Amino acid sequence: MKLIQVLIFPIMSSMIILSCATPKTDVPKIVTGEKKLEVAKSAIVRLTDEYVQETLTLDPFWAPTFGDEKFYSEFGDPLAEENIAKSKALVDAYLKKLHALSKKDFNEYDKDTYKIFESDLKTAQLGFKFPIEQMPFNQMDSRFRDFVKQGNGERFPFKTVRNYEDFLKRATGFKVWAESAKKQMRKGMSQGVTLNREIAKTVAKQLDDYVVSDVTKSDFYKPIMNFPKEI
Repeated sequence: MKLIQVLIFPIMSSMIILSCATPKTDVPKIVTGEKKLEVAKSAIVRLTDEYVQETLTLDPFWAPTFGDEKFYSEFGDPLAEENIAKSKALVDAYLKKLHALSKKDFNEYDKDTYKIFESDLKTAQLGFKFPIEQMPFNQMDSRFRDFVKQGNGERFPFKTVRNYEDFLKRATGFKVWAESAKKQMRKGMSQGVTLNREIAKTVAKQLDDYVVSDVTKSDFYKPIMNFPKEI
C-alpha cells in the first residue's frame, strides 16, 4: 500500500458511508433555501468534510474524484519529505478531533461514520510506520496509470475551456512528482525496500506502453479529438 492509499482511504470510506448509507431512523434534517435544498450536517459529517478539504490541499491529485474544481489545476507532490510529515500530522490531528467529539446526539448514521473514520485514521497512522513512500507504485496501483486515466478524460472532466487549461497546468506538476518518486525509490534501493524483480519488469512494460511514436495514438490526445461543441 503506498502513501496516497494510506491518506485517501479514510476519505473514501467515510464518503461511502456518508453518501450511500440509508438510515431508517434519524434521517438528517432537510433545510430549504431559495436556490437549493441542503442537508443539515452533523458534527461528524462536518469533520469528515474538513478532512477531505485539508487532504486535498496536501494532495490535490484526487480532486476530480470529489468534483472539487478549485484543485483541478494542481497535481500535488505527496512523496516530498515535508509533505509526508504534514500528512502524518494531519492524520494525528484529526484522530484527536474525532475523539474530542461528543457522541451524545449521534444517530445510527453518525455512529457508523464515526467507527469507519476512526478505523481508517488508525490504519493510516500504522501506515506511516513503514517506508511505503519508497515504493510509490506497483503493477496494480500506479499514479502513472491514474494520471493517464485523467488525461484521456476517463477521470477528469474535459467539458469547458477552463477544464482544458486546468489540466495543462496540472500536467506540469507530473514532472515534480516523478522526480520525488525517483528520489524515494533510490532511497528504497539503498535500504533494500523495492518491488521484486518480476513485478518491476511488469511495471516497466506498463510504462513503456504509454510511450507512442504517433501522438494521435496517445491517451492524452483523446480530449483533443473530443472537444465539446461549445469550444
